[in-house]
Amino acid sequence: MEEPEFISKSQRKRDADALQDLGETLIRLSVDQLKRFELPEELLEAVLMAKKIPVSKGTAFKRQRQYIGKLMRGIDPAPIQEKLNAMKGLSDKENGLMHRAEHWRERLLLERDALPALLREYPSAPAAEIERLVAATQTERMKRQPPKHFRELYKLLHSRFKAAETPAAASPPSEDADDE
Repeated sequence: MEEPEFISKSQRKRDADALQDLGETLIRLSVDQLKRFELPEELLEAVLMAKKIPVSKGTAFKRQRQYIGKLMRGIDPAPIQEKLNAMKGLSDKENGLMHRAEHWRERLLLERDALPALLREYPSAPAAEIERLVAATQTERMKRQPPKHFRELYKLLHSRFKAAETPAAASPPSEDADDE
């Protein structure tokens, strides 16, 4: 029978703190996001309870955070960390797309030379549709109407940028390659 590997008290403390930090990250997620993690029922209840505790109640929140860390010692935290990392990567990418679409929308509305610049960067962008939406948005603003076209312009730009970042499907072999 093998003896368990010695773990110092300091290391155990660092491990406990890491689990509490991971638990605190779970607390910051929305309820819908938490459901995707398939957490053990007791841990999910503890996280949901912590979400209800006001941060101003520091001692109560700290105790709940410690309790979540204790519950997490009984499970493998690796899958949770992997899902969090995947969510963060996706969120960072989505935030970048969102900011780029917002930037270009504002630029198109404020600068006359923005459309040619956009088309140089994204040649497949539908110039006529973008021009139409820019004009409609400007009219909307002058008439103080709801921002219907403003939103449509954003959606169009966002979808084009997203499509540009998606790897293209492999192209079929050319007909020139056939030997006769």
